[in-house]
Amino acid sequence: MLLLVLLVQTFSAGFVVLNFYANRSYIAQNLCENRSKPQLNCCGKCQLNKKLRQEENKDQDSNGRKSIEINAGAFDAVTADIVILHYTPLKVKWPGIRTIGRPVDMPAGYFHPPDKAGLC
Repeated sequence: MLLLVLLVQTFSAGFVVLNFYANRSYIAQNLCENRSKPQLNCCGKCQLNKKLRQEENKDQDSNGRKSIEINAGAFDAVTADIVILHYTPLKVKWPGIRTIGRPVDMPAGYFHPPDKAGLC
């Protein structure tokens, strides 16, 4: 049950996009804000963007973190929709290089070049 809730929360934007493509004709004819302006060729993308913004705001409210908006280019090769990706950069502190101040002694029995006896 917990896994199901986690998956729904994680892929909620994907469900919005899936719902949009499943009901695209209905959205374009009845819900589109630009349906009276066919020259804009919106086809309901305004509704998709509105729903994605709502999901984004809901996610930001639940996380309490701010996201950075990035225009990621074409989302769909056929329709060339623009999608905004959100991420929170990770701050990783890498440890410094630790040395003992001198070269490490490596036993020649283990660390040596291969023998040339097996070559022709």
